[in-house]
Amino acid sequence: MNPKIQIIWFSDIPKFWIFRIRIFGYFGFGFKYGFFFNTPIIFDRTDFGISNISLPDGKCREDPHERVLKRHCTAHSVEYDVVLNTIRPLMVLTDVWCSSGALTPDGRLVQTGGFNDGERVVRVFDKSCGKCDWKEIPSGLVNRRWCVINHVLPDGCQIVIGGRRQFNYEFYPKTMSSDKAYSLTFLAQTNDPVIENNLYPFVFLNTDGNLFFFCE
Repeated sequence: MNPKIQIIWFSDIPKFWIFRIRIFGYFGFGFKYGFFFNTPIIFDRTDFGISNISLPDGKCREDPHERVLKRHCTAHSVEYDVVLNTIRPLMVLTDVWCSSGALTPDGRLVQTGGFNDGERVVRVFDKSCGKCDWKEIPSGLVNRRWCVINHVLPDGCQIVIGGRRQFNYEFYPKTMSSDKAYSLTFLAQTNDPVIENNLYPFVFLNTDGNLFFFCE
């Protein structure tokens, strides 16, 4: 049986939570909030089989590289409208498990990497066009990224750091000067190959423009 999630919203009354909507048959591993549009985007790994939320307009997901179901017609991502208290099913094709992402300055959600056929994919969700869906860029990354971290830089681009057995970083979007990966010795030095302890490194942008890294 598929688990359920409950989307909740904090009310104006202190110490009280209000249940807004229940979604049965869908589990959200990823949750990103669209600050410009009050529409959180929820997504889940694709290799757990079907959900109980159908894709709209007869759409079906067909992925010959999927390890569980190569074809089905259910959603692994939804958009939740906070004001209307409704959900909209979205089509995510490749596996987003252990991907990472961030919002661009204009409000687009960029999600990078993942598992299996999603490990080098960049996914972009642009709410400004109204009823748009995920746009996937199959070879948007130089290296495979699983358990990776993203951070927005002052110029609006994103630095994509690490991942399983990836002791390097790259940038998105790509330009002629940034279409490659750069070695990051710190990740190799802090890696324990037995427990892989420095996946999802902590990264913060300091006020002076330098990045602060912290690995467990």
